[in-house]
Formats: sequence, C-alpha cells, structure tokens
Amino acid sequence: LEFEKPPLPIRNYRNKFMKLINENKAVVVTGETGCGKSTQIPQFIFNDYVERNQGTNCNIIVTQPRRISAISLAEYIAEERGELLGNVVGYQVRLQSILPVPQGGSIIFCSCGILLRKLITDPGLTGTSHVIIDEAHERDIYTDFTLALVKRALKLNPQLRVVIMSATINAELFQQYFDSAPVLHVPGFTHPVKQNFLNNKMAYNLGISNIDEFCQGDVPNVDCLVVSKMVNWIDRNKPIGAILVFLPGWAEIQKTLQLLSKLNDDIHILPVHSLLSNEQQKLIFQKPPNGKRKVILATNIAETSITINDVVYVVDTGAHKQTQVDVNLGLSSLDNHWISKASVKQRKGRAGRVQPGESYHLYSKEKFETFDLFPTAEIFRTLLEQSVMDCKMYVNPGEKISEFFSSLPEPPNIFSVNQAVKTLQTLGALGGDEELTALGKRICLFTTHPFLSKALVHSVIFKCVNPILTIATILSAKSQIFSSSLEKKYDIRYSKKMFSPCSDHMALAWLFHEWESLYNQGFYKSLDFCKQNYLLSQSMILIQKLRYMHGDDLYKSRLVDSTQDYSDFTKEVNQYSRNDELVKGILLSGLGKFLVSQNFKYTKGRIKHCSNIVSQSGKKAMVMGESVNYKRRNFPSPFLTYFNAMTSLQRPILKIMDTSVISPIGFLLFAPNINIEKMISGLDASKSVLSIRGTVSIKISCDEKQAELLLDLRNMIWTVVDYLIENIGHPNDMEKYKEICSFRDKMLIALSKLVDEQGYNIDYLESGHLRFDEEKEIKLKPNFKS
Repeated sequence: LEFEKPPLPIRNYRNKFMKLINENKAVVVTGETGCGKSTQIPQFIFNDYVERNQGTNCNIIVTQPRRISAISLAEYIAEERGELLGNVVGYQVRLQSILPVPQGGSIIFCSCGILLRKLITDPGLTGTSHVIIDEAHERDIYTDFTLALVKRALKLNPQLRVVIMSATINAELFQQYFDSAPVLHVPGFTHPVKQNFLNNKMAYNLGISNIDEFCQGDVPNVDCLVVSKMVNWIDRNKPIGAILVFLPGWAEIQKTLQLLSKLNDDIHILPVHSLLSNEQQKLIFQKPPNGKRKVILATNIAETSITINDVVYVVDTGAHKQTQVDVNLGLSSLDNHWISKASVKQRKGRAGRVQPGESYHLYSKEKFETFDLFPTAEIFRTLLEQSVMDCKMYVNPGEKISEFFSSLPEPPNIFSVNQAVKTLQTLGALGGDEELTALGKRICLFTTHPFLSKALVHSVIFKCVNPILTIATILSAKSQIFSSSLEKKYDIRYSKKMFSPCSDHMALAWLFHEWESLYNQGFYKSLDFCKQNYLLSQSMILIQKLRYMHGDDLYKSRLVDSTQDYSDFTKEVNQYSRNDELVKGILLSGLGKFLVSQNFKYTKGRIKHCSNIVSQSGKKAMVMGESVNYKRRNFPSPFLTYFNAMTSLQRPILKIMDTSVISPIGFLLFAPNINIEKMISGLDASKSVLSIRGTVSIKISCDEKQAELLLDLRNMIWTVVDYLIENIGHPNDMEKYKEICSFRDKMLIALSKLVDEQGYNIDYLESGHLRFDEEKEIKLKPNFKS
C-alpha cells in the first residue's frame, strides 16, 4: 500500500509569515505536528531572497536539538529542491558535516552546540541573515542558551532576524521573551486519532489484573511484556499501518525487541535511539519488507523531532527518562518519570498522518489527569557545573554568572547556580571573583565534564594521556559501550576483570586500546572482539571519533604543541600510560570523589561487623552490578574513586556505576582538597598516623619518616603541577620552565616506581593470579599491555 504525503498547511501561510518576518526582528511560529514548518519556513525565506535577486545575501542557520533531525531535514529539503546536499542546503553536527558552497547563499541545519561555538567568536553572527530555532519547546540547556545569546545578537546585528519555532507548547513564554514578538499559529494536518486509555477490557487483553496498581504509582510501571502484548494485539486485530511505540530508554527498547521477536514473526522491528548510527536510524523511514508490519521502538526522540509518515498506531507507555537533581548533595538521579499532558498530545499526534489512526495509552484516564501540563525545562533538573563553565565563554566583561543565568527564558534557582560556582571554585577552575583561573582557562572550551577535563590537563603533565583520554571520552559520552541486557551483567563484569580486576576505568581504557588495535587491522577483527566482550561496535567507533575531538582540545588549549596520535604509546605524552596506579591517581586528582570501604557500620548505636561502603560525605553507597567491584567483600585497599553516582526515588542511597580501587599511597598523593595531619601514634614517637579530616574518619599508620616523606612529596607534586598549568605553552621564563620540566621528569621516574609497586598488589594476589574474587583465581595473565 502506497501512502501519499499529506498536504502541508504551512504553505497557505507563506505570505503572512513573510510579512511578519520582514517587519519584525523576531517571530514565533507554532504549529501542530505535520504542518510543515521545519521544512518550509527556511525555504520561504530563501526563495523570497532569490526572487528579489538577493540570494547570495541570505544565509540561514537552523538549529535542531538532535543530530538525526538536522541531517534528515537537510537531506529532505535538498531533495525537495532538486539539489545536491552541499549546494545551498547543508548540515553541521558533531563529528559530521556537509556544508554549502561558500558565498552563494545557504541554509545550514546544525545542533545548538554548533551555533553556540560560533557565538563565542562572533556574538553578532556577522553575515547571518536569519536564525531559526526549531523545537524550542524541548527546553534543553543548549536551546535555552541559544535563545539568550541570539536575543543578544539581535542588538549587535541590525540585519539579523530570528524565528522561534515550537509545537503548541507554552508559546507565550517565547513571545514574551522576545519583547512581545508576533505569533503565527499554523494548524497541523492530521486525520482523526482515536485515543484509548487503559480500561478493564484492555487490561484483560494485556494480562493486567489491577489497573490501579499498574499505573497509579509516582513512578511509571514500564512492563515490556505488556508493551509487547499490546503491539501484538494491534497487529492481529487492526488494519495495515506502522506502529510507533514510546519507551523510556535503551534497556526497555532492547527488552521489548527481544520479546516481540519471540511473539511475532510478521513484524519488522526498528529501534530509534541516539546510541544508533545515522544510517541505522534512517531505516525507520523506509518501507518494511512485503507482508510485514513496521514496528518502531523509540524514546521521546520521536515525539517532535522526526516525522514518520506511515505511522497509524501509537503505543504510549507514558514514561520517559528524566534527570532529577539534589543540589545539596551534588547528585543527580536518572529515573523513569511520567510525561506531561503536552507530551501525551505530541505522542498521540504521531498517528493519523496518512489515515485515521489510534493511540493506545498504557495508563488510565484518571492517571492522565494528574500529569503536569508542560515538561520541566532541563535547567531546573540538572547540575550546572558544565553549564557554568560554558557560560564563562558567553558572558560580557564584568558580567556575573548569576546575571547571565537570570537572562535565560526561565532562570534556574540562584542556589543551584551558586552551588555550581562553589563546586568549580573547589575544583580550581574559578577564582573567588568567578574569574577563570589558569586551570579554568585551559578547560573552558573542553567538551568533557569539568572534573574529567581537569584530569585530562593533569594527564599531560604526568605523561599518561592515552588512558585518561579514553576514560574521559567514555564517561562523558551518553552512549553505552556495553550491551545493557540485564542477563549479561555478569559476563560484562567478567570481561572487564580480565583487563583490570579492580578498576572499571582501567578496564575501559585497555578494552578500547585492544579494540582499536584490532580495528586498525580490519573491521571484522574488531567485530569479533566486540562479540566476545559484549561491546557495541557502533559505540566503539563513536568513542574513537569523540576521542579524537577531545584530544584536539588539548592542542587548542596549548597543553601540547601539535595534534598527535594519542594512541601511540611511544609518544612522550604516553611515557607512563601503562602505569595503571598512576593513571588512577590522575583520575582521582580530577574527579576529587572517593569512597571508603569499611568492615563495620553503626546500627542503632552499635557497631556491626560487615562490608560497608561510604562516600567522603558519609553517605551510604552501593557499587552497582556494572562494576568490577560489585559485591566485592575484601578490598585490597579501602579507597575507591568514581565518577557516576545516582540516587533514586525508590532507594535514597548512592548508587555507584564505575569504581577504581586505589592504593593508600595513591590516595594520599593524589586526592585533592583533603587536609592531612601528621599525629603521633599512641606512646611510640617513631610511629605516626596520617589523619584526614572530614565527615568520614580516615587514619593511615606509618613510621614518622615515611609520613614526612609522603607529605613532602605530595606538596612537591602539586607545586610543580600548579606551575606547569600556568606556564605550559606560554612560559614567562623559559629557563625556569625548562628547569621545572627537567625536575618533573626526574620526579615522575621515582613516583611511577613508587605507585606501580602499590598497584601491583591491588591487581594481583600473592600467587601472581589476577584478583578476581575469593571463589575464583584466574591463572591467565592478559597480554594487552605488552
């Protein structure tokens, strides 16, 4: 069955829109799903210039919140215009671009992040005639920043015009923000859509015994078996048409895909997720094989960002992944949450594009009535350290950080902003007056989290760039590199332990190193390695590309004097990259976060002997199943560092995703922002205790001379580091700089030997076997470091 493309109502509003944009500096366009605003508005503007013989003066930038949207829209418009991509229409997203011919007039689709980078060097957007901010209602932080900076650009560039495009969600906010800008509302073209909420009959068909228990909780119940049964029922009972299923995350997509594959052979299942490559995601726009019904499993990426014309049925779980934040603890939680009424409307609207459709909502009408009206902007539900560092590139001279945030469409709580500033001051990236420090100037343009950026800077000084670059890239990326199937967690842990038995971070570094060496020999060799180690091949390729990009940040910040192959262990920047304990120390120096493993805990005023892990703030922590240290009973050292920590609504406990056991000496030398005090141990003056003040009491015994040497070495290390951060790439005194570098090189020889001996005792048992756990000793010594 061939589906005709539906008519585009926006075409009836061309003259009205052009009159508004020619007479006003900013225009808000709202439109129902399928009205055609994303594809036609840029062409209305460009064609108007061409008709007036001014085509070369028309340079339009269109922002999209997602890469797939920017690419697919650029391709669609180029095809519609009968042109090759790269003539007039192009795109630029992270790691990928096809740009139009220079000085010929252009329509460029890009991510908000790309436009923000351009605004750093050109705040007035010289040479740009129009900026179109599409999907503004999504309200991610980058979109809010873009709105604020484009509003400033209007004052700097009298010729600039701005179009804010949104679904029919809170358009008044954008109208007021741009000084009562005119609003053009365009109705969408959709056939009637019958809306079905969960009722007794549907519940019976799906095997749900109690509707209230199923959907009345504060957290949505995403039962993948119920979802699969719903899809199967539609396929068996409804006429032809694609089914679009909204699921909260990749784990639910995978689980549902597996269940559907077992239930029904007559469907063609296609997942949509940012984890997948652009080529894989484009498959959703193609026709299914003959005799099969297309079923698309998607996150909320399919709510507004992409349009799939042949969707007739929508299955809505009512759930999405959303980050919530506890500013006081400095922690975020990523949980499933109920969507808003506006999102329900968007999901329903994806059906009925080509014929009357139906939407099936796996929650009751009563539950729907409790939903919030609009989604919450990201700026209210995330930690702001990265955003504060970003904004330092945009603020005017003398402008306070809080002033910039107050200029956003909806300013965040001032307490959240101040907490982020304090965190960055503790990190050493901001000074007391919010000015960028020497470290801050190095990392302000980095795209990694500030904690990881600091570790990257230190990795240059300590000559272990390769593993830190890999670790920082993987921890910063939103893509999972392992299969997230629950039943494979043990296998994934086992695989990681073969590369580093007590450190997730080193396991990631060595896994990537081995994969890359095989990938350079041939794709299929690396593919076999991925299968053996439960790695996602596409994710590894993405990590490799991102790694190059982050490595280039080191050059741009003048930490290295040329772009280099950081995978080459013969380079000077990798002289100590094989020293795992040193690398973990550098990671700790950036992250600044640690856990302490105790063999006791206090319960009702009494000491109970058991395995207990607490954070540096004294909060109970649990190492999750992804980590090599999951359920470890006897730690070779009581100290661990980590990056990702979550809390959840269900259990107010720190859930730690990634950990590395670090030796006591590594902890003493590299942990930042700790106060170490040397005390006499009991009555023996020759024995000392190094006491670390804090919520958690930490005491390390050693003799007096060792204590003094360790404290002197720690002080020496960080004096050298502070000097080099200030001077690498542009030393004020070349002779002194050379002298300090020479001293650093000698210090590293001794330091490397010291921590390497400690690290060996962490990774290996006295028998020489890898330290897996008490039940199993692995006699195989991997050769990946050879």
